Amino acid sequence: MTDTPTARLVLHPITPAEAARIVAHTPDAGDRWHPEYPFEDELAPLKSLAASAAPDPVFTMGPGSRFRRAANAA
Repeated sequence: MTDTPTARLVLHPITPAEAARIVAHTPDAGDRWHPEYPFEDELAPLKSLAASAAPDPVFTMGPGSRFRRAANAA
């Protein structure tokens, strides 16, 4: 899966492995998460994605899947 850049945002598909890192609050060096991410209402869908065994799960979510280009923060 690849990022999709737009004029203002970078749309970033979240993999099950990345969802597990987000839920566990263990970012990799290149991750650009806001320090308060994930928000409480995002935990259930992220946990569901993290548990997915599908090789390319269909998953859509708000703030965590897009980043402002200039600020480099969700």
